[in-house]
Amino acid sequence: MKDLNDALSTDLHVVFFEARAINYKGQILAMGKDAHDSGLHGETATPQEHDCAPAPPSMFLLTP
Repeated sequence: MKDLNDALSTDLHVVFFEARAINYKGQILAMGKDAHDSGLHGETATPQEHDCAPAPPSMFLLTP
């Protein structure tokens, strides 16, 4: 097993947290979030800091 976060460019500013599927070409469908999201750094946000609900995770197709 490999950590998908070790295999990507840091320029993307995305943290992958769940792989959903892989096909015969080796492409991986993964869920990720913006690395700048406060929930990924262990920080807790107070309700006053957000006007709306956080964005849902995004899906990415990773190609070897």
